[in-house]
Amino acid sequence: MKTTLKADRSRTILDAFAVSALADTTSALRPLRTRFIKALALAAAAALLLAPLPAAAQSSTTPPAAGAAPQPTAEPRIAQSREEWNAAMQRLAFPKKGCFTSAYPRIEWREIPCKAPPPYPQPPRRSGTPANIVGGLSGDFDAHVPGALSSVTGSFDSVPAGISETGTDPNTHVAGIANVFSLQLNTGPFSTPMCKGANYPPMCNGFQQFVFDSADSSIYIQYWLLDYGTNCPSGWTFFLNQGEPDCYTSTTPTPVPAVTIADLKQITMKATADPSGNDALIFTIGLGNPINATNQDSVLNLAPNWQDAEFNVFGDGWGTQAVFGDDTTLSVRTSVDDGTTIAPFCQTNSFTGETNDLTLTPPCCPYGVYNGAQPAIVFTQSNKPGETSMCINGTSVGDTHLSTVYGLLYDFQASGDFVLVETDHDFMVQTRQASGAPRWPNASVNKAVAVRLGQNRVAICLDPARLEIDGKRADLGDGKSLTLPGGVQVSRSGDLYVVARKSGEVVRAQLNAPTSHGWIDVSVDVGRWPQVKARGLLGNPTGVTDQIATRFGTVLREPVSFTDLYRRYADSWRVPKDESMICKDMKLETGIPTQPFYASDLDPKQRERALAVCRAAGVKNEALLEACVLDTTVIGNETAAKVFARLPAPRAVAPRPVTVQAR
Repeated sequence: MKTTLKADRSRTILDAFAVSALADTTSALRPLRTRFIKALALAAAAALLLAPLPAAAQSSTTPPAAGAAPQPTAEPRIAQSREEWNAAMQRLAFPKKGCFTSAYPRIEWREIPCKAPPPYPQPPRRSGTPANIVGGLSGDFDAHVPGALSSVTGSFDSVPAGISETGTDPNTHVAGIANVFSLQLNTGPFSTPMCKGANYPPMCNGFQQFVFDSADSSIYIQYWLLDYGTNCPSGWTFFLNQGEPDCYTSTTPTPVPAVTIADLKQITMKATADPSGNDALIFTIGLGNPINATNQDSVLNLAPNWQDAEFNVFGDGWGTQAVFGDDTTLSVRTSVDDGTTIAPFCQTNSFTGETNDLTLTPPCCPYGVYNGAQPAIVFTQSNKPGETSMCINGTSVGDTHLSTVYGLLYDFQASGDFVLVETDHDFMVQTRQASGAPRWPNASVNKAVAVRLGQNRVAICLDPARLEIDGKRADLGDGKSLTLPGGVQVSRSGDLYVVARKSGEVVRAQLNAPTSHGWIDVSVDVGRWPQVKARGLLGNPTGVTDQIATRFGTVLREPVSFTDLYRRYADSWRVPKDESMICKDMKLETGIPTQPFYASDLDPKQRERALAVCRAAGVKNEALLEACVLDTTVIGNETAAKVFARLPAPRAVAPRPVTVQAR
């Protein structure tokens, strides 16, 4: 026993010195140094062999269990490529709490010393503070899921060459310093056990930030108790945030390599929250470079309550702003894992008090799982005049309010089958609108939607709710998806159906109250202008926002007459019966309203009641508020109001059609 232990210890020392000698490949005296190190190792080994063993080893007489095999230290798996290594490290569990790094090709986390937390906050946005994205559209786009997020990954799809940025140093408060910024992956406010009980105000909520801090060259997690009061828990710091009493604390940061704003395209941040009580942040700079991470105890119990995620580049601490050089356009991707394949919702929200000076360029593009990529939202922000979003989309919601792919909001209350949108490359969406008669004869709602993607045809219909693929009924369970032979993916989450393909076309059909009184809200992503030109009820000729056109190319300029809208325009986009892709067993009725129908046409009591519902749902834009009031009254369901709280503000609003043909 003693001999074996001595031999093992000798081999350990020899191995250590041999590795050290082999690692020294830069000195001109390498041969002499290697002989010296080996001699020193042999001397140390001999001394160790002659030394008495520790008492515990000398007194051990317990033999190994019968049949037990030796338990050597497990060597980490070695990746065969940087792609394999990077993917494996994103999934690898942490051995404990702490700060870690890993280097290619070894698939392992190696613990490193943590740093002291920086003495400054990254405060959340509170009432009265500016939105974190300034300019044409206030707020930020965040990804929202109806369930709970387990992880979120933030990255940048595109970053311009020669990008520059300045910020305010969080330690000295000197502005205009190059490459001072933060990357934040923020939650929305959420319920936490630390705010429960009789001693806490009812408005108290948790808020959590996963932060890369350029000034500190570190990553950490910052926890907040919003509206907690002045008596913060032990170890927390009080912060009076725009007059509201908050408390915050930070984890011990993991040091990371210093980066500049030019490295933005290479950076990926992955935040996780698991039910076992861990919160973690993994920071990656490029493929194959060292990966750094922090793994800490969950403080606020985020895992079951995480529904919103905001990722972007901001100022670094104290509510400061990142200021970019001219002609900067960033494409931001927020990928989510909520256990489904469904695209998250794009919501216009702002959770952090830090800002940047870029302008949001809608629309925000939600994507489901496709070709191995996670569900995500992608959006564009820019200070370049005339810049457009990376994608264009349109919507048909409620009774029925259309927003074209270039943001023109108008009402279209005809009944029948219509081409909602079509493009030049084998893509078409049809909808069936049904009249609200007898009670609301001048309104209509979507009862069915059908999609052609290449050779595949998919229809989602009501009365009863059902899915058809290539004309045949199909069963698709909640949370399930299927891939059709043409590469089209169909997925379902509750009453939401998503049809998508790799080239970027995505159609979402949200079934609401799927009974005889139900309706379908539809949104369509069709690609990016000018590569894709959209026609149909959601089309815009030549990309002009405030124009619509007939199938034959005739442009209807504002104000459009009632006759032109519901005769020339509507009839041109009607689908002939033999070309309809919609469920064949549905009843088809065609018609047009007798006159325009708006919220102002409602009874005053109905209007006021619906207005209160819409405002409570969070609808603020005046045009969307009017549409919401009409829907809430006509449909008679408060669910109708919620969709308008998620819609971006329209770029233009069509005036009410004139009832006399203009001369």
